[in-house]
Amino acid sequence: MLFKKMQKSKLWRSKLVMGFALTGIFFGCQIKPIKNSIPELENSPIVGLASPINLALDSTLIIAEDYFLHPDSIDSVQVPSGLTLLQVNNYSTFYLIGTTETQISNLRFWLQGVSYDIPVRKSDKIRYTFTFKAAEKAYNSVFIGGSMNGWVGNQDSLIWNEGSWQITFILNPGKYAYHLWLDGAEGTDPENPESEGNGMGGTNSVFIAGETNGVIPKVSAVGVKENKLEIEATRSLAGYWNNHMLDQTYLRFKDGKLVVSIPENAKSHSRSFIRLYAFNEATKGEDLLLPLDSGKIVTNSNQITRKEQQSFIMYFMMVDRFKDGKPENNQPVLDDMVDPRANFYGGDINGVTDEITLNYFDSLGVNTIWLSPIGKNPEGAWGLWVKSEPTTKFSGYHGYWPAESKAIDSRFGTDEELDQLITSAHSHNMNVLLDYVANHVHKNHPVIKQHPDWATPYILPDGRINTELWDEQRLTTWFDDFLPTLDLENPEVAEAMTDSALYWLTRFELDGLRHDATKHIPESFW
Repeated sequence: MLFKKMQKSKLWRSKLVMGFALTGIFFGCQIKPIKNSIPELENSPIVGLASPINLALDSTLIIAEDYFLHPDSIDSVQVPSGLTLLQVNNYSTFYLIGTTETQISNLRFWLQGVSYDIPVRKSDKIRYTFTFKAAEKAYNSVFIGGSMNGWVGNQDSLIWNEGSWQITFILNPGKYAYHLWLDGAEGTDPENPESEGNGMGGTNSVFIAGETNGVIPKVSAVGVKENKLEIEATRSLAGYWNNHMLDQTYLRFKDGKLVVSIPENAKSHSRSFIRLYAFNEATKGEDLLLPLDSGKIVTNSNQITRKEQQSFIMYFMMVDRFKDGKPENNQPVLDDMVDPRANFYGGDINGVTDEITLNYFDSLGVNTIWLSPIGKNPEGAWGLWVKSEPTTKFSGYHGYWPAESKAIDSRFGTDEELDQLITSAHSHNMNVLLDYVANHVHKNHPVIKQHPDWATPYILPDGRINTELWDEQRLTTWFDDFLPTLDLENPEVAEAMTDSALYWLTRFELDGLRHDATKHIPESFW
């Protein structure tokens, strides 16, 4: 295939004249390209491609620093029809109030007389009122938990209103599974006959919010002709070159196909991108990401380097479970309470290197190896599984219980062996990513022994133990009682843990880190 289609994603719809997403139509203000080029600053104020903004239902917070290196350099912002801009801190932070008239629109930023564009997706969310029609007010309290709120059963309380219990959610259209807590007793909805299996032998009640959209608009690349891209797509389509919206100068329908012309100044960029988004009046559709090589459309995968994130084809391995390349470093936990399946198997760094040199990953078409954490983990057995058979304690075979943050576990290997793994991978034109854990540490980790106050609360104000409350206490919950969660909103803690992350990137020639427990990490730490 000449082109690789990105994953299908819900995108945008519009009622634009002739179906084109024209800057002039959105704003009545259009930059005239000079000699088929798009005005741009010498150094782009945006690093990489600006991710589309997904509007909330009524009000959307925009933090310009998420996109711009220096948001204080923004002179003005133009918003699409249907939205108003509410400034909080100049243009560094502002709100978009309302919703767009079309499913796809564009937010334009002006800096030094040059415009930069960010796609805007209209919200799909709706207000949905869930109703529990009890025969009479037979309960003192009714709570609902389900796929709409992370199954938190003590969070969303229904209100008695005109003969029924009600609560209003803001949801995407679709099907939702749920349980009710009637005066504290959890179960399915006795008034709703619609249910489905929960995959564990039980059942969940279900409801459907809104209506799902119809035919998904398509967009696909069909060929290159005279360095112009021919696209099969609906006439409702928006295009971008890097972070600049394309107008009708570059997007023209001819003989039933969309012809995309490449801006002249793309020749001065060793790598730039065309992005195309299909949509219609009713729904969002497919999108394409098309790389350019010095202004020419890339038609061969050999032109894509391993360092380009969009090209990563990743193989994740739990190192201990992959291959035992050095039996002499095996150290299984000697504890009868550890089921053999929860013990170390012996996989190590040398085992991964062996398979690199034997071309195993090459044969799979992999260009990025993602290693589970290889930092030092605790000795001995920890935890206790009693929810089902078998009852067992666990070893740290998986690597996700850091006992130190700047040392390789001897059961996995040595610094020199990791150096060799990375060297071998790079010689095969492959990246190496390392899983990194900062959300929590083992209770024997020096950082928590020296600073016990750096942990989030283990006991909540209401007296409950703060473990496994994945949604209710997302940023503070502990994974287990021997795994303190670190308070990464504390600047001292954040500095210590970012320093340990930088250790791995400076000591070894790694190509990047994958951060564990993303859901539980505060934005201030990112």
